Amino acid sequence: MSYTILQVRIDHIIYATGDLARAVRHFEQDYGLAASGGGIHPRLGTCNALVPVGNRQYVELMAVADPSADTYLVEALSDKVATGDRLFAVCVEADDLDVTAARLGIAITLGERRGSTGRVVRWRMAGLASTIGPDGNPFFIDWGDSDPDLDTSVNADVDGVAWVDMGGEESSVRQWVGEDDPLPFRFRGGPPGPLAIGLRRGDETVVIT
Repeated sequence: MSYTILQVRIDHIIYATGDLARAVRHFEQDYGLAASGGGIHPRLGTCNALVPVGNRQYVELMAVADPSADTYLVEALSDKVATGDRLFAVCVEADDLDVTAARLGIAITLGERRGSTGRVVRWRMAGLASTIGPDGNPFFIDWGDSDPDLDTSVNADVDGVAWVDMGGEESSVRQWVGEDDPLPFRFRGGPPGPLAIGLRRGDETVVIT
């Protein structure tokens, strides 16, 4: 069976932290980027704060909210931040999540975030297990009729993700993503997953590692 390769775009980058408040301060003080919104993921045992970066994209600061939660994401995050905060995962939005999941033979699961205002944001996603596993591949998201609830007035001088430095094998990652228009990945060697990202801010590039 053949599948049409779909258009994909970077939706957000996850930055893993052992202390959410500390990460918020770090992004404000070192990058001049403020966080706004976020909440908890009751099914996953994690919590987050969102850093809008323009172009309907954001950096998601993610931490463990419930260390006793028996989920693969809590385990992976805990392992990741054992030696310090760092970039963790890339999330891409595909034109058709169902076609993408069928092509890769992966399941679609439901995600949910409950914010401090009481708003519940829901989405569908696929491939998170491959992201937090040894392959370090991007995972996929479909917001449907919802949205990530970004305050676009925050960090309004930033104009999206310019590039993402990636580890791992380029051919393997690009085949997994199935991109029609190549994403701005720069493969630098090293362990799979994101190593650094560049954000457009006027004539400058804000580099986050």
